[in-house]
Amino acid sequence: MNVRRATGLLLGVAQVSTGVYLVVYLVRWQWNRALICGVLFIATEVLIIGRMVLHRLRSLEGQLDATLSAQSVQRSLVESRPPEIDRFAWLREASTRTNVFLPVLLGAGVVASALAWLVETAARRTARPTLERSLVTAMAPLAFPPSGFLGPAPPRVALARSSSAPHWAGLLLATLVVAVGIGLLIDVVADATQRRPDRLDLGATTVVDMRFRGARAVADPERHASNLMAACSPVFGRPVPTLAVIPQGRGRARLVLDGDIGDQGATRLRGCLEDTTFAGVQASVVEFIEVPPPRG
Repeated sequence: MNVRRATGLLLGVAQVSTGVYLVVYLVRWQWNRALICGVLFIATEVLIIGRMVLHRLRSLEGQLDATLSAQSVQRSLVESRPPEIDRFAWLREASTRTNVFLPVLLGAGVVASALAWLVETAARRTARPTLERSLVTAMAPLAFPPSGFLGPAPPRVALARSSSAPHWAGLLLATLVVAVGIGLLIDVVADATQRRPDRLDLGATTVVDMRFRGARAVADPERHASNLMAACSPVFGRPVPTLAVIPQGRGRARLVLDGDIGDQGATRLRGCLEDTTFAGVQASVVEFIEVPPPRG
């Protein structure tokens, strides 16, 4: 595998991977990561297009160089060829000699025509059986069947069908599969990212366990958890107050929310909490716990 093919393979892998992760991050509501993957996707696409354009320009440049080199070779051959020789200079009229070429040429033509006629006549009279035999062999497919027209019919020869029909059928099937796949992908992304009302359990409480990474977060996880929750509150589209932030030790903290946030709300909150970064501090959601309201 040469360098050009390896580069094209790497660009193709980068294009596919960034496109897949773009969809994944959109479904997870991790908008910053989705934006980064989108930028990388467009960058790889521009690189692929630029590579194709450069390859085409190189091929055109090579064709132009070949044309110019061919023209230079032709010019050099024309310039270096020997001077032309007038081989029919003897036909020109001169007062010092008598031109007898044309009469001799006409007489030789008459003699050659007579000899050709004699050879053709002898060949026609001696080669007639061979010609007739060749004619009979050539017309053999047109002969009557051995048993006549009332005998059994000869077996039919199946004609080979053209292979264009399976080709078009495969192309149509592939186009249909790609169209259905794109439609399902758009439907999945739309269902995962649109804001729809959740069925909420009134009086319930939501508990979110978080783990932080980074020296600053380990030192003060409670403050960073409060900051992340304040930054991610708008994803709900409604006020969800935080009752308490409880440190759990070893870089972990627990958020206690007053109310049920629903399935869509949990997806949005998880994506926002794991995607938002403050001063090099990043969090990951360990668990969502829904505490039902007290009965009685």
